[in-house]
Amino acid sequence: MPNRPRRDVPETTTEAEARVIDAAIAAILDVGYYRASSNEIARRAGVSWGVIQHYYGNREKLMLAVLQHGQRQLARIVESATIDSPTLEGRLEQLLDILAEHYGAPEYLAQLQILLDLGEAPNTSDEVRAMVKETSASTIDDVVRLTRAALGPAYSAEMTSTIFLTLRGFAISELLARVNAHDALPVTTTAERGRRKLLARALAPYFAALLPARRASGASQS
Repeated sequence: MPNRPRRDVPETTTEAEARVIDAAIAAILDVGYYRASSNEIARRAGVSWGVIQHYYGNREKLMLAVLQHGQRQLARIVESATIDSPTLEGRLEQLLDILAEHYGAPEYLAQLQILLDLGEAPNTSDEVRAMVKETSASTIDDVVRLTRAALGPAYSAEMTSTIFLTLRGFAISELLARVNAHDALPVTTTAERGRRKLLARALAPYFAALLPARRASGASQS
C-alpha cells in the first residue's frame, strides 16, 4: 500500500481542511479516483459531508483543492532547491533528484488521476477547467530557473519543456515501478538513485556538445 501523504499544508489552511485533503489523497490511493466518493472522503476525514461542502462546495472543487495543495508542495520544493554541482552531469542529477521528490512521491498518483479526469472530463465546469490549467502552469518559472541552473551555458529556452518532460517522465516511471508489485525493476532507493545517475551521465554529453555551437553563435552576434 502506498505511503500516506506528507502533512504539508499552508498556514492558512484549517486543521479540518488539512484532514479532508489528506483523506481525499488517501482514499484515491487506496480505492481509486472514482471510488473515492464524497462520503468515503468525509468518513476518512472524520467530518460530515456538510463540512466539506462548507469548505469546497462540491467534490469537483475538493479535487481541485487537492491539485492546488500538490502544486504548493512542488513550489516549496523548487523554491528551496539548490543546483550547485560544478559538473553538468552533477547538476542534471540534482535536477532529477528535485523532480523525483515531487513526481516520484506516492501522492502524485492521486494528483495525476485528478488531472486526467478534471482536465478531460466533458462535465468539468469551465471555471474548474481554467483553474486546473492555471495550477498546472503555475510552476513554469521555477522549472525554468532550475533548468537554467542545471544546464548552465548549454541552456536554451526551447529545451526547457523537452528536458522537463523527459526528467518528469523518468520520475513518474520510477514511481510506477515502486507501486507495481509485478514490475521487474529493482525499486530500492539505491537502485533508483543509480538509475538517475546513469540518466544524467547519458544526457550530459549531449548538452555539452551544444556548447561550441552556442558560443560560436554568441560570438557572431556580438
